[in-house]
Amino acid sequence: MKPSEILEKIGNEIEELKYMLMKPRRLPLYDLIKRENEIIILIDLPGFSKKDVEIEIGDSYIEIKAERKEKKEGKYLSKERNESLYRHIEIPYKLNSNNARAKMKNGVLEIIIPIEKQKGKKIEIE
Repeated sequence: MKPSEILEKIGNEIEELKYMLMKPRRLPLYDLIKRENEIIILIDLPGFSKKDVEIEIGDSYIEIKAERKEKKEGKYLSKERNESLYRHIEIPYKLNSNNARAKMKNGVLEIIIPIEKQKGKKIEIE
């Protein structure tokens, strides 16, 4: 390998490293909707398929992770699309993950989660 080729390769690697360190971390946009007995989350995941997405539901939170593998063909002159996205959403209701369901259409993930009725407890003041 010629010295000029080595320097060019090092320059390319430095540019790629700068991009990786400086790119803004983007969170996918979402809507959170409450119906009578359920929560609906609509989350934008453009370019991802349902096999790229992982959903975790806790008692009062939901985590969405999406990751896709892309073939690198040539040198990027500009790269703005994300290969992975992550969103953690706290929800102020007790979620029933056993009956949750999800579907994906046109790059929008829809998650429907039943919520459990919560009753507060009154306490006496000493």
